[in-house]
Amino acid sequence: MTAFSAHMRRLRSRAVTLPEERVLAGRITGWLYLVGALTLAVVPFVPGAPHKHRAVLLVVAAVTAPVGLATAKLLPWRRAPSWLIHVFELSTLCLIAVVTALSGGARSPLWAYFVFPGFFAAYFFRRPEALGYLILSAAVAALPLLYDGRAVHEGFLAPLVVIAPALLGIGIAISYGKRYVWTLRSRAQTLAAEQSALRRVATAVVGGADADEIFNMVASEMGALLDAGGAGIMRRRDAETLVVVGSWAQAEEGRYPPGAEVPIRPGSDVAQALATGGPVSVGAHEPGSPVDRLGYASSLVAPVQVGGQPWGLLAVASSRRGAYGGEREEILLEFRDLLATAIASAEERARLSAQALTDSLTGLANQRALYSRLEAELARAARRGTTLSVAMIDIDHFKEINDNAGHDIGDEMLARVAAALSSFARAEDILGRVGGDEFAWVLPDTSREQALVAVERARRLIAAAPPDPYTLTISAGVCDTGEATEAAELIRLADSALYWSKAHGRNQTWLYDPAVVSELSEHERARRLERAQALDGLKALIRAGEGRDPAIREHSERVAALAGRLAAQAGWPRERALLLGQAAVLHDIGRITAGGPARPMPGPGGLEPDAVADLRERARLSARIVRDVLEPEQVAWIAGQYGEPAAGGGGAGLIALADAWDTMTAVSPGLPEEAFAECQRLGEECFGAEALRALSALLDAGELGPWPLRAE
Repeated sequence: MTAFSAHMRRLRSRAVTLPEERVLAGRITGWLYLVGALTLAVVPFVPGAPHKHRAVLLVVAAVTAPVGLATAKLLPWRRAPSWLIHVFELSTLCLIAVVTALSGGARSPLWAYFVFPGFFAAYFFRRPEALGYLILSAAVAALPLLYDGRAVHEGFLAPLVVIAPALLGIGIAISYGKRYVWTLRSRAQTLAAEQSALRRVATAVVGGADADEIFNMVASEMGALLDAGGAGIMRRRDAETLVVVGSWAQAEEGRYPPGAEVPIRPGSDVAQALATGGPVSVGAHEPGSPVDRLGYASSLVAPVQVGGQPWGLLAVASSRRGAYGGEREEILLEFRDLLATAIASAEERARLSAQALTDSLTGLANQRALYSRLEAELARAARRGTTLSVAMIDIDHFKEINDNAGHDIGDEMLARVAAALSSFARAEDILGRVGGDEFAWVLPDTSREQALVAVERARRLIAAAPPDPYTLTISAGVCDTGEATEAAELIRLADSALYWSKAHGRNQTWLYDPAVVSELSEHERARRLERAQALDGLKALIRAGEGRDPAIREHSERVAALAGRLAAQAGWPRERALLLGQAAVLHDIGRITAGGPARPMPGPGGLEPDAVADLRERARLSARIVRDVLEPEQVAWIAGQYGEPAAGGGGAGLIALADAWDTMTAVSPGLPEEAFAECQRLGEECFGAEALRALSALLDAGELGPWPLRAE
């Protein structure tokens, strides 16, 4: 039944004009009827024309004229059935035969009407139908030879012999010319549709669309453009299996859904395409084949390579036999190339995204990724009413390992701990490296007691491992959402429990509870005392170094005081201004310890490049020395004082300006106005606009010694 229906559809499709021309053809038919009626009404009155059936001819003309007018103006050709135009064509031929016979047969001039339906058919019908109408028109013109004996002797045959073949020749030329024009138009439309489809896919790729979305879009665009019944994209899993990643079909049963596995059958078109690297088309699939079971007779597949390696293939299929080849194969190859680019782009984006969220040394999530996923897991736990735990883990005595064995060994230790933790983590857990030797382990749907068991297993495994080259142990602290529901607070409390573990002997795991907090505050005070003592030691070292050189005695103290005043003038909070002054005291500790000269004075063109490089190296050395004593922001101020003025939130520029001012007015005494002019010349690129405005305000207020009044 299906084959019969398809056959009938093909027959009907060959019996109609092109749909977009049906209205034009119908209207021209009406106007030809009207022209024919008018000439028919005139011919009986032309001298020399037969007048035997004049009345009948006038009646035919009177009837034909309104029919033609109604056909041209009133008949809804857009909705009319396709066969109606053929009814008019055949009726026209019959009418021509009748009026020719009534108006004299071989002597009638009306036989020339036969060119109307002939040329009409040549233009509006497909070539086989057009040729049939041309032959039928010539036959109608020759009918007088059958019933009028005068046709052979009275000059009828000679014009017929010339005009009838001319009609056929011109009609065939019109038909071929029309076909050629339509072929060019069809190619242009196909090219436009192809470019539009490729552009839509390319736009989705550039826009960063999801890979599944791109695969399904490519499949649907291919199917529509290639007039296919179904289309699909399959990725190669191994040498024997493909996995569908995108598919489309006119009927749901005509496709494999994404995720379906397709075997690579030896000798099949799929196997040939993957083996040869070129497209393979099949004009007629065998009954019972996988393509036939989907309802298709022919198919075309093209392999896809990404980075020079086989990736998978594209496939389109049609219910028609021999549907693919030539231009359609080229179109599929263009989609293949675009898809390969899209896949390479998507994989590169995924790789870069993974790099941005992964710690390169351990392969674990970095701090940014861990916090992002922790936020998501906390939201999920809140929705479901479940408990989530976080463990903070630190390698014991890691600094000593780094200092004694070097960073390469330290990196190996970090990788060992990461591997051990990963071996105990579940698929739903999140492991991340959040500091130099600190790890975080997020355990969804886990209470703190359950998390303690998991962390303890990992801790014992690490401690029991043979030295390679050092014995490793870890300390850990655990907290769950019963104590905190915000990511930062949960991490902080787990970190507090970690410090409890380290403060009480290391190589152990502790659960956070509020009773521990007070004791941890004592521990924190001890740490602060230790840092204060270290800070006092560095200050004493600076005083001793500067005391040996009268030119720079108390230089660092003056820089610290001025930096603090500049910060206060710039509107900094008192606490941050104090932190800046504390950092400024140590801004030049690198030069003191290295025994270098004082800060060089700028010449007319500013500091020499070598002098600038030396100052920056001093700053980096100073930052390394104070790294374990000051806060990270203070270290950044010191490190950036001779770089970008915005480093450390502008603090670096304030320290640099205080250092330069003291050098020009105290270390190498000069007039304030000269020093200010030099600071202005060095400009915002050295100190920042905030620092220069603060210095100008202090000078205007008379807080930096005598200062000439400046005009407003």
